[in-house]
Amino acid sequence: MRDQIQKDFVELSNQGLRTLGIAYKKKSSKALINKSDGTGMTLSRFLTLFDPPKPNIAETIASLKKGKSA
Repeated sequence: MRDQIQKDFVELSNQGLRTLGIAYKKKSSKALINKSDGTGMTLSRFLTLFDPPKPNIAETIASLKKGKSA
């Protein structure tokens, strides 16, 4: 299943979609959530957003590169 999920993620991303995975994990207590709670989660679905680059992005990147090398 992991390979199919990765394939779907790459395919959606290659279409220019910002792709986020929505996952869940049942917790039995009301304790605070910590970093280790992120393991063992179940992927529910992908949330995709159309976020095209701005029309002048090439010029913006070129300008930033110039500023870095100066």
